[in-house]
Amino acid sequence: MLLEKGVVIRASSSYGEDWVRITIGTMEENRILAGALAEVLAER
Repeated sequence: MLLEKGVVIRASSSYGEDWVRITIGTMEENRILAGALAEVLAER
């Protein structure tokens, strides 16, 4: 769902199947992530 909003994340099997890894980016990229994540969580 994040990918559809332009945010790429990676599954991290080393932490377990319910985890993802998100690399910290620029302030603007983090704002985009926060907004997209809020939208996705609201849809669930």
